[in-house]
Amino acid sequence: MFFTGWLIAATLTVKSQDEATPQYLFDQLSDVRISGFGGTMTEFSLVEGEFAVSQGGGGAVIFNQKFFIGGYGMGLATMHRRNDLPDYGNLILAFGHGGLWSGYLFNSWKLLHFGASLQAGGGSISLQDEYMVIQDELAYDIVFVGIPKIMLELNVTRWFKLSADVGYRYVSGVDSRSYLNENGVVRPFYRNKDFNSPFIGLSLMFGGFKQ
Repeated sequence: MFFTGWLIAATLTVKSQDEATPQYLFDQLSDVRISGFGGTMTEFSLVEGEFAVSQGGGGAVIFNQKFFIGGYGMGLATMHRRNDLPDYGNLILAFGHGGLWSGYLFNSWKLLHFGASLQAGGGSISLQDEYMVIQDELAYDIVFVGIPKIMLELNVTRWFKLSADVGYRYVSGVDSRSYLNENGVVRPFYRNKDFNSPFIGLSLMFGGFKQ
């Protein structure tokens, strides 16, 4: 009986001490390790049926080397000419986009590991004079861009890693405006399907990758 009574008293004492201990929101986050990274991205895809290279970069805050959230920006690096507008010559296509970037890394402590991410934001498409004779952008259009992708990452050092990416660029909201080309055929300036494309990419990321 004495032992049972002592055990109950000890339990109540510990419980009362726990109840009296102050608790704070940020103390609950003490086990969360926060770091960051940023770098360059290059993508190889199709634009209007032609081989295209896009270049840009991105950066994010990463939590426990698993979940990350940040932003990105990409722009068309290859030259795509439009020579069928009768009143204009030397026009090239401009296509850029940027927005939010979030994702998750699986077993990031391994030398090689996978990740998945989603980039989503806004973009613009326009035609520009190659020689800047015409200063204004023609057929300027605002679009939505969504890019899910899978990454295979290689940990090179504690502060640098390489990533091979595979994904799909989805573009919507392209304006349906059209023009009469040099052959008298009505043609839309742009079509959604001309910018939707699978892609492969390479990323160079620098930051805090120590576990």
